[in-house]
Amino acid sequence: MASNSYDKNVGEENIASNIAENTIDIVYKKRQESIQKIIEKLIHAVNCKNESCTTFATCNRLKQILSHLQICKNRKENKCSVCKQMIALCCFHAKQCKAEICQIPFCRQIKLKLAEKDQEKFVQEFEKFQLEDVEEFISM
Repeated sequence: MASNSYDKNVGEENIASNIAENTIDIVYKKRQESIQKIIEKLIHAVNCKNESCTTFATCNRLKQILSHLQICKNRKENKCSVCKQMIALCCFHAKQCKAEICQIPFCRQIKLKLAEKDQEKFVQEFEKFQLEDVEEFISM
């Protein structure tokens, strides 16, 4: 009987482990989908010339952030949270961008760094990026 109890506990632990792994996979996929939607909005905003655009609720806000990114004096010292979040978003874009000429800020430079650095190390740097922060940030 002790063996049966042990087998049951091991089985329950395996089930719990599988559930945890599946949950992590689902959360990761949803996060990736959300990031992709934000990147699509960023691509739109970079190319949008309409000052009163209503295609996306965040278009004008993203344009303001892009303008800020160009003039921010604290960006180079990595002291601006606005710039940090936008650059992190640009990094996510650059990892999948196939365009030779891309309008997304820093895309080319990031792709060059990706080619230089070990992919794993680069991913670890941006694992700290919080999607919720960007979503809250662009909806201000």
